[in-house]
Amino acid sequence: MKNILTITVMLFTTLISIQINAQWDELYTDSYPKLGADGPINVVYTSGGIVYTGGLFTFMGNKSVAYYNAPKWKILTGSFELRANDAINAIVEANGYIYAGGQFTDSASGQHYVAFHAGSNGWYQAGASFNGTISSLTRDKFGNVYAAGGFTNGFGENYVAKYDGSVWTEVSNGSNRLGANNGILSLATDSTGNLYAAGYFTNGSGQRYVAQWNGLQWTELTGMNCSGYIYRLATDAAGNVYAAGSFTNANGNKYVAKWDGNTWSEMGGDNSLQATSEIFALAIDNNGSVYAAGEFKNAANKYYVAVCRGTGWSELGTDTNALNANAPIQSISCGDDGKIYCGGNFTNTDGDPYVAVYTPVATGINETNPSQTITVYPNPFSNQIMLHTVTGKIAITTPEGKLMHEQTTTNGKVYIETGSWPAGSYYISATTNTGTPKTTLITKMQ
Repeated sequence: MKNILTITVMLFTTLISIQINAQWDELYTDSYPKLGADGPINVVYTSGGIVYTGGLFTFMGNKSVAYYNAPKWKILTGSFELRANDAINAIVEANGYIYAGGQFTDSASGQHYVAFHAGSNGWYQAGASFNGTISSLTRDKFGNVYAAGGFTNGFGENYVAKYDGSVWTEVSNGSNRLGANNGILSLATDSTGNLYAAGYFTNGSGQRYVAQWNGLQWTELTGMNCSGYIYRLATDAAGNVYAAGSFTNANGNKYVAKWDGNTWSEMGGDNSLQATSEIFALAIDNNGSVYAAGEFKNAANKYYVAVCRGTGWSELGTDTNALNANAPIQSISCGDDGKIYCGGNFTNTDGDPYVAVYTPVATGINETNPSQTITVYPNPFSNQIMLHTVTGKIAITTPEGKLMHEQTTTNGKVYIETGSWPAGSYYISATTNTGTPKTTLITKMQ
């Protein structure tokens, strides 16, 4: 057989070592203009290596969606401009279109609507309008878009709306409606197609809860016993659901709640985050790390992004590399490149709100050939790594030659679960269809 990969333990005499300090920076490129936002940033969203943002600010004369595609900040425009008359709260990408919703309304009807961007043609209204604000947008694996917020149905109930590319319909099954008695603040979907909603609405006991739609019915993820608001939801690749907001634990601190499919628990361990104020932002990266931010502060009285990589919470970036935000953080987004982005009310030295980017540590990237066959994110890693690969075979071994993972790959992304691996160094060996082997050293953290 051709192209059978043989694993060989090698001592490398010439290695390239790259060391980059992990740090927070304002997202812009030297010699190009900054975002220069003149109002709060409500949402930061990443897709395909591009960073999108919106809020109450104007950029290039418009209250619209601004985006950063290195090296420039630009406005998402075209033949028809968005020119929102109020805040943009939510952004999502589906089927190649960028969707935006918020507090803005149609000037003729006064109704709220979801707008979508169709390339050079610009912005259009997606389907019918709504009688209330849009707080959250998400999409499922089929490309359907979901919206929720302050709008209500004919029964006076808040609900989740589904857009199939043509029309909006209520997510329900006949009489099986969500029947939310107050606003919906956040939506999330998982890889199996389940949809989750939470916010101000309560169950029969007056408790806020996370509702799940499994395609047939709405049910409560029971046992959370939440008296506070739920501002944000997120899911990970394993199907766990995370919730955060103004609700508190037994110590009176805000925390991130985790649903593992059966029960709720406090993410990171009991009282490990110790957030004394509300959590507005929540995100999960491709490695399974959980990020939270909002109104809570560190010991230096600065707002910060907290990260949990399994057990315990810590500040993302410290000392001279800390974010040191001077006002609350409203939104977090995780890029496929391992970078973390956030925005909110905090300002730069010019007094302007800005999008901050955290560049992770990139150490121990050692190559036998500068022409890489695979690119690894993140490195170091903990519970999962993502590979950008070409067609061929890959294998991951310990320095002693123990095989940890092996598979044939095609062009695209490959996710490998590494939670059970011991901390230490590993070699990724790759052989393309041309038969040329290349090896990269990666490092797993505790």
